Amino acid sequence: MFLCDFSRLVLRYAIIRAINKIMLSSIVPEELSPKDYLNYLQFHEATTLGWALSINPEQMGKEFEKEYIQYCSKHLGISKLTSWFYIKMLKKLPTSTPNQFKLDYSILIPICKRIEFATKKFNLDNPKNIVFGTLNTGDVNAISIHVPKGGYIIALDSGVFGFLNLLSKALVQMFPVDLKELFSPGEQNQIDTNTELEKEGLNHFLDLLVAYLITGYPEAAKPYILPRPYMELASKIRDAAELFVVGHEYAHIALGHLDNSEKRRCKLKSGLDVEKAIVDKEKEFKADALGVLYTLTSTPIRYHSDYILIYSGIDLFFSVFEVIEKALSIGATSSHPSASERRKRIRESLENGDTEFKFVENALKFGEAINLVIKESWKNVEKKFYELLNESKKNVQTR
Repeated sequence: MFLCDFSRLVLRYAIIRAINKIMLSSIVPEELSPKDYLNYLQFHEATTLGWALSINPEQMGKEFEKEYIQYCSKHLGISKLTSWFYIKMLKKLPTSTPNQFKLDYSILIPICKRIEFATKKFNLDNPKNIVFGTLNTGDVNAISIHVPKGGYIIALDSGVFGFLNLLSKALVQMFPVDLKELFSPGEQNQIDTNTELEKEGLNHFLDLLVAYLITGYPEAAKPYILPRPYMELASKIRDAAELFVVGHEYAHIALGHLDNSEKRRCKLKSGLDVEKAIVDKEKEFKADALGVLYTLTSTPIRYHSDYILIYSGIDLFFSVFEVIEKALSIGATSSHPSASERRKRIRESLENGDTEFKFVENALKFGEAINLVIKESWKNVEKKFYELLNESKKNVQTR
């Protein structure tokens, strides 16, 4: 059922990769400020991958606005009136750079503000002159860059929001136990196990993996909505994962990992090279530990279930990257630990009482349950995934 849509997307991605290979590699000018540096990357991305760059609200004509509102109503369950107000709000939203896509920025900036608020509670010199934005990196994660002129950039991949949103929704569908025990007494009897929903979750999980790992674009996965209790649960898990992604990169900067470090060239999807600091395993572990603290501190905790759900978003992030590493046969390197190594160190840190937060035992148990669900789900879809992967390779070779 995936082949027609995904064959087209695979071909399009293959063409872009071919174009990138024949492009002259270029380095960003060193005299730029962080804001101009990021804007340069985004402008280069827009000119190179212009077909993939979504239209900003101020560029929307009446017909595009109409189509966008219909899409939000049909696929996302958002009322037409709400969608209309959202477009108007986006048109007035200031961004970090002129070429920053506003839809992404409207999601990113509240996350960054929460992390920056959390950093004030720790005895560290908070770094100055950080510019936040999004780039098409090809990896549903984030990168932090030390700009030669001074200052830093934290850039999330433009597909990370959609990826984590669909992943968290698939997770709550696939979870095979009664989720009521997660909630306080006043919130019980809202969610029950549903075998059909679990099957749908597996299909959505496969769809997402194929979209990201085969086509290279998680946005290619089909959007969908769930019943309200599931959507609320998924959104809490998704929010925590997004906070951790930003918190981890912020921790690298706060801990000085980007300063005076050896650099390596990192190629973005646009074909442009950026210089990224080489960070060893211990620094990765330290950034993870501080990133977890930032994430936990940035979220108000009213019930013990809040703590569990916050941690579950972090655990989900590593669980799915374990699957990605297996699917792509990627393991730990001398400079970068595997997802399983990183999760293990975070667990050890929490178990050893390195934080003041309560309910650690329950949070770790639920995190382990999530890990098992993702592993079992991968086993169930692995055969189909490789069938689709091999089919996509044949399609590229025969065109």
